[in-house]
This record gives sequence, C-alpha cells and structure tokens, in this order.
Amino acid sequence: MEGNGLVVGMLGTNHADEVVSAAINDNALQPFTRGLLEEAVSSLGLNYMRDRDGDLCTLIPSGSISFHAVCWFLIDEKYPQVFKLYCPISPRIPKSKWQAALFACNAYHTRYRFGRFYLSIKPEEDEATLCFAAQLDLSQGTTVAFVKTFILSHLASACAFLGDSQLQNRLFLAPRKRSSKTTAAEAADSQ
Repeated sequence: MEGNGLVVGMLGTNHADEVVSAAINDNALQPFTRGLLEEAVSSLGLNYMRDRDGDLCTLIPSGSISFHAVCWFLIDEKYPQVFKLYCPISPRIPKSKWQAALFACNAYHTRYRFGRFYLSIKPEEDEATLCFAAQLDLSQGTTVAFVKTFILSHLASACAFLGDSQLQNRLFLAPRKRSSKTTAAEAADSQ
C-alpha cells in the first residue's frame, strides 16, 4: 500500500483491516487517560507544568492590563471519564463590581457557545473570583485530536471575551483617582 490511499482489490479481503490498524493511534477512540490528556495539551504548544497534585496547568497572561488566567486540565476524581477545564481569573473582583461581573457572565452566555463564566462568591469575603469552566464526558472514548479541539475552542472563546477592552475596564481596572486640581475645580463649579 503506497501513499495515503486505500486500494482494496476485492471485497472480503483484510487489506482495509491492515490500513485501519496502522492508523489506530490517530483516529481510533481510546480511553480517556492522563497520558492522552497530556498528549493533547502538549500538542497545543502551550508552556504547561504540573501542580503539586500532578494536574496539568498553564498560565495565560493578558496582553494589555494586569489580569491573567491559570488554566487547569483536570480529570474528575470521582468520575475519571470526565474532563474538566477550569480557569480562575486574577485579580479577584471587588464586591463593588460583582453586579458588572454577573452581567458580563450573562453576556458571555448569550454570545458564546463554549464553556461558561461564573463568579465564585463567598458571602463572608469582599472579593470574588471570576472563573471559566467546561466539562466533557468521555466515557465512550476519545482521540487526542478531539480533546485538543475541545480545549482550543473553549479557550479561544474565553480569551476573545476577556480581550474586550470595555469588559477589562469595568472589571479589572481600579477607578481612576481624580487629581486634586480636578477635585478643587469641581468643588468651585458646584458652589
């Protein structure tokens, strides 16, 4: 057999079986494992590492202002056939901006199909974490290419959304302090 073509001289022969078994690494469904996940993440060209628990993670910095995401590529502990993508965004969101953050999460869900944003709020704290998450049940098997596509499509949507400068200004920039000259001028105008 030459090239990528498949030539079967006669029905009922095993020539096609030989081609399929040669291509099994790329196209056949395989059980979802740590090795398969690492191969998919590695093929993305990301600089990734393992955390203390051995989970794969990567840092995705922002290009313009100081916020970033740490993304974990996880296998669910209770259900090992479930792949989880989890990305908390830093810095945390102050309580004064929680409403804007929740509106932003809702806007994401109306415009994008992949994954979800949510605000992880603890009532006793004055700051909350904006998180991006996605899950996928791979109990029927998967391929490296499929896991790679899943990760790429979800991270591309999340990054496109977070790249919106208006969103960045509403959530991550501190309010500008007015100069004393501006404040004095405003006070004079109001009298």
